[in-house]
Amino acid sequence: MTKHPPKLYRLWLTVGGAGRCPIAPGTAASALVAALFVLLAAAGTPTPYLAIVMAVIALHGAAVTLLYADRLIADLGPDPKCLVSDEQSGQALTYLGCFLLAPRLTSTTHLALYACAGFLLFRLFDILKPPPAKQLENAPGAWGVLLDDLAAGLYALLILNLAAWRLLPHPAPAPLAPPDTLTAAAAAPAMTAFHAIVLGLVEGLTEYLPISSTGHLLVAQRLMGIDADKTSADAYAVCIQLGAILAVLWLYWPRVKTLALGLCGRNPPGRALLLRLLLAFTPAVVGGVLLEKQIKALLFGPVPIAIAWIVGGLAILALEHRRAQRRKLLSPDHSTPTGLTLEQLTLQAALLIGLLQCLAMWPGTSRSLMTILAGLLVGLQLRAALEFSFLLGLLTLSAATAYDALQHGRHIVHAFGWANPLLGLAVAFLAAVLAIKWMLAYLDRHSLAVFGFYRIALGLLLALWLYLAPS
Repeated sequence: MTKHPPKLYRLWLTVGGAGRCPIAPGTAASALVAALFVLLAAAGTPTPYLAIVMAVIALHGAAVTLLYADRLIADLGPDPKCLVSDEQSGQALTYLGCFLLAPRLTSTTHLALYACAGFLLFRLFDILKPPPAKQLENAPGAWGVLLDDLAAGLYALLILNLAAWRLLPHPAPAPLAPPDTLTAAAAAPAMTAFHAIVLGLVEGLTEYLPISSTGHLLVAQRLMGIDADKTSADAYAVCIQLGAILAVLWLYWPRVKTLALGLCGRNPPGRALLLRLLLAFTPAVVGGVLLEKQIKALLFGPVPIAIAWIVGGLAILALEHRRAQRRKLLSPDHSTPTGLTLEQLTLQAALLIGLLQCLAMWPGTSRSLMTILAGLLVGLQLRAALEFSFLLGLLTLSAATAYDALQHGRHIVHAFGWANPLLGLAVAFLAAVLAIKWMLAYLDRHSLAVFGFYRIALGLLLALWLYLAPS
């Protein structure tokens, strides 16, 4: 530790000194996060910005834990009390859902009660350690320190937001027009073949690149003026993913066949990989079912997309800088790939990838971005992280597409007909095949940094457009 500035180093690792508290240092760290949440709320900070601050704190706490926990365990033993950045990360994760409750969290009192309840729930689950928190705690080294707190934070997040959604008062929803009326169809221009081709190209080219297909689709719909019927437009932005799903089935059929044989018990490696995919898929199922309506109501718009594009771009550049330094240490001549293969992926790492995938429910974040970055963070080779992201997308995108098609399929057909939406799916399939092949070839020779710069530039352009033409 002598190579770090002692005072700054101790303050950083102990979350401002909370880890040096003689009694319950983890609780002190959680209380600091809760107190910051209340102070920001009292200052009038909008709930989406509160969520962004909590996301930064959660990511910071996770990064500090993963970087330094192993060293502290070696110096101080298996349970270094001074390291409380894991509690900081888990507590901040608890508050990430606050932006979904914006219509209900209408006063500082509501936000203070929300913060106190979140603090108590996180501490309760951190002590009880319900499955899989107890199992994750036994993971080796820094991962065991971090993952049980993230699991406790996820439990607290779900219970807190479900309770708040049921108990807090909220404004009455605006009456919805019945699906068989012609109001929406009259208000929104019909989708032409040109519109369908453009949307198919946008979906196919962006779905598996870490730049957010949903963000691009929603902006494209707005630019072309086909988002007046918001229910149908938002649903089609999800259902058009079927074209990209078929592209992965086409390109990765041998691997998909291995997974199918594993499901039947005839291929042990395929069964092991399928188990990891299902484990990574589970958090998205829970979050999608519970929060789908709130996400579409609050986040399917250009402002959240611009924020997510910029933040995601910065995350890519930060991770690429870290990967470049690591490559210099492990493979100075870059002749051999560094990291784990898919066969070496652990259950704990798969679950962490799934948890981070949930952040992609915020449009503009990018499911591909979160799963690729998560794969790299848990130590996968870039090629393995890409393949796991593609395969996990089969499950996640298929579930989301099926759910929206069942819920809103008749709205899509009524607003846009049959022919042009199907044309968009076909174009999305062809564009996705080309995009995947290009991405694999490009990343064999280059880094992800170009996608980071692209996201930042596009986010700034969208923000400028919104400023100049807010209507």
